[in-house]
Order: sequence, then C-alpha cells, then structure tokens
Amino acid sequence: MERIRPLGVSIAVYILMFTTFVHADAFDPTRQPAAFSAPVVLSDTGLGNGATLFQPWADLENWRGDLRAFSLDAKTGQPAGLIWSAAQQLSTRDWHERLIVTRRDDDGQAVAFAQISDLSPAQQQSLGDQATLDFLRGDRQLEGTRFRTRSYRDTRGSNLHSELGPIIHANPVYVGSHPARVYVGANDGMLHVFAADDGHEIFAYVPSMIYQYLAALADNAGLPPPYSVDGALVTGTVRFRDGTAHALLVGALGAGGQGLFALDISQPDVRDVADALHSLLWEFSDRDAAALGYSYAAPQLAQLDDGRWVVLIGNGYNDTVDDGHAGTGSAQLLIIDAETGDLIRRLDTYSGNTTEPNGLSSPRCADSNADGRIDVVYAGDLHGSLWRFDVRGDSHEWKVSCHGAPLFRARDPAGRPQPITTAPAISTDTEQGLRVLFGTGRILSAADLDAATGAQVQSLYGLRDHLGDTCPAPGTILQQSIKAADYHG
Repeated sequence: MERIRPLGVSIAVYILMFTTFVHADAFDPTRQPAAFSAPVVLSDTGLGNGATLFQPWADLENWRGDLRAFSLDAKTGQPAGLIWSAAQQLSTRDWHERLIVTRRDDDGQAVAFAQISDLSPAQQQSLGDQATLDFLRGDRQLEGTRFRTRSYRDTRGSNLHSELGPIIHANPVYVGSHPARVYVGANDGMLHVFAADDGHEIFAYVPSMIYQYLAALADNAGLPPPYSVDGALVTGTVRFRDGTAHALLVGALGAGGQGLFALDISQPDVRDVADALHSLLWEFSDRDAAALGYSYAAPQLAQLDDGRWVVLIGNGYNDTVDDGHAGTGSAQLLIIDAETGDLIRRLDTYSGNTTEPNGLSSPRCADSNADGRIDVVYAGDLHGSLWRFDVRGDSHEWKVSCHGAPLFRARDPAGRPQPITTAPAISTDTEQGLRVLFGTGRILSAADLDAATGAQVQSLYGLRDHLGDTCPAPGTILQQSIKAADYHG
C-alpha cells in the first residue's frame, strides 16, 4: 500500500515503446506457456546479516521441481553454496508420514489428504481410487506402469527421485517467524510449507478447486500435466473483529483454476494433522462469485475505512468458461473479507462481455491521506484500460472512478488496445500528485509468442493522477523508444 498526497489537476503521460508479440484472442489456461519463472526470495535484504536465498526451480520436460536454499557471499551478493534442496529432502521421506490436508468441496470441512473415503463424493470420483491419492502423497509402487515415473538421472548419472512438482509462476514467500518458514505453490497440486533452516516439509495443502486435475498429475499417458497451484502468494498481518492479530497467507491458483485460498500462519510450528487443519482459514471460488475467472491476478491485503481487513483481487481471465458458474466476461474488482472469505462487493467496470471477454489484472492499493487505510485501487485489464476504484467511506459509496470510465486507455500507434496484465506501481510527486506507472503486454497463450500472429508495439506508461472523479483527457505525451544496442568496453 502506498501513501500519497493528492496534488495536481491533470494526467500527464510518459511513454517508452518497445515491440513484442501479442494475440488478443481467448486463450486456454491449461496451455499457457511457462513464459517466465517465479522470482527468488531473500531471508534478509542485508547481505551482511547472513542472508539466505531461496530459489524456485522447474524441469518442465519431466514435470518436477525444487526449492533450493543458498548462502550468499556478504561482499558480492552471489550464491556461495547450497544449504538444502526441498526435493532431496522430500525424496528421502517416508510418504506415509507426510502431513497433507485439504478441504471437502461439499461441506467445506477441512480433512486430511490421506484416505479417499474422507473426501466428498465428487472428489472421490475425480481421483478414482486410493492408489491415485497415494501416488500424489509420494507412493512410488505403481510408477512406470499405471502412473508416471518421477525418477530421473542427474548430471552425474545418479538416479534421483522428485515428488515435488515444478515451481513455475508461484512466488516463494519467506516468513521469518519463530520458527521461520518458506511457503510456495507447486504444480503437483499442493501448497508446500518448508522449514527455512533445513528444507524439510512441515505440511502441504491441496486446494479443493483443483481436484479435476489431480488424476492427470498421476497419468502415465505422456502428456504434459496441467497447472494446479501456480499463482501468486501474499502475506500480511491483519486484525479480526475480536481485535486479535493474525498472520495470513493468501494465494491464487493462476492457470490452475478459478480460486483463492487463505491460511492462518500465526502459529508456524505445525506438529500434527489438527494443527495443519486449524491453519486452513477459507477458500473462495467461482461458486462464490461467478465473476472470478482463472486467478492470474495477485491478491492484495489492505484495511478499509471501517477498519475491516480485506483481500482485493482482479477477477482474472476466462470467467465465461462453461463450468456451471459462468460470468459475464467483464473486468471486475472483487473485495473479500480477509477473516471469513465472504464477498463484500464486486466493482464492475462493465468492460467486456461473453463475445469479447475481458478481465481485471493485479490491483495496487493507495492510501491518499496517510491514515493507514486504503482509499483508491488501480488495476489494468486485457482490453488496455487502466481503472481507478474509489473505496473510501462505507461499502455502498465504493465505485469505479471517473464516472465509470477508465482512467487511461493504452493504445499502440495503430490504435489497437495494449493489454495490461501486471500490477501498476505507485509513487508520489510532491508537486503534481500521484504517479502511476505500468507496462503493457501479455504472455497467456502460444499465439502471444508466435511471430506469425504479428508483433504489437508495447509501452511503459507513467501517469500523473489528481484523484478527482472527473478524469481529464491525457495531456502532452512525451514519447520515447527503446532500441537495442551493443556496447563494448
């Protein structure tokens, strides 16, 4: 959350232009290219304090992954040595002893992911049988026959094994509590919680929204397994209605599905099934709001004027998929109660429909009067619009700013919309108000990377926003171009 001072009266636009490939047609989330890897995370930004670097890793060809911890050289900041590998730790563990929990999709009850009979009838049908569940827990007995093989040879020719799925787009989160933990989603259908000191798995969680993909993760058909827990994670401390403080972790599924989940990680020392089950706070899916598409957007934790803590998230993409809970195809901001997971409000831009579906991307919050509570939210969409949402006052006062119009429309030189798929950055300008910085472009389908579909000019924009409800037309545009060049020292 950014604290800003509302000054200035107009919007000035600064543009840096570059060329990339983009394709605006509908996409299939199950076929999204990997495109980029999740970033590393540090245990401490002060390298001289003995910081540890946690690096996600993915081998897409063999559908395996790892989370590795490295010590850092205090002078250079470069990795100095491997401390632990989560995949190696997991491969030596008896799968019967793993602590894995989930939720039933019929009554919402949190249960252990151990006996198929404990799951809902629909979840049992999706898995098929106990052997599939055991494979997902780590049983190797039927690998290479009924189920896919998770063993491989390393560069030295040693035969290794990895139950851990590839960590592709899900960012690891380090929480330096006592004891410290690292949380990360993997495409083996689980959110994993690892001990930060030695990398052993504390417990894992299987969201109820991804059961339709679990059998495919075990399949030996040779096809690439689907995405599952592949979205962004955020953490923060919030206060519940009784005044107690709680550390929350909120995650999205990304291309893995239409859903969010929240864990209460206030007590990181999970020792048994009861502790793990108690940490599962809530889930939210398109059953709760049909507007929720595939949750590519990164959630944000923030406090409102009335004191409530909420999760804000763009509704994502492909909410029109025919799954019995189809949305309208418009870009919407969802505001969810952080304690209960209940939907408080949907702020609909009415931009997009079932014929030309749109979707709101990752939001960014701002506090305009430095009282610690958010006032406005910015987010872009697939149709190239940047929106401002006013969330001051009571919930019935919340609205799409600018009388329901976009704050800005990003267009290339040919007049085509430039999709906005990442969260904007916000900074203050002591003389002319708030600066909102964002870039355009998308990599959601193979067509976005295909030169045959045509290249589109993408841009980096900088806006000055006066925060009034009447949004003026863009002022003078200062345009610059990024050009490739070789430099020789």
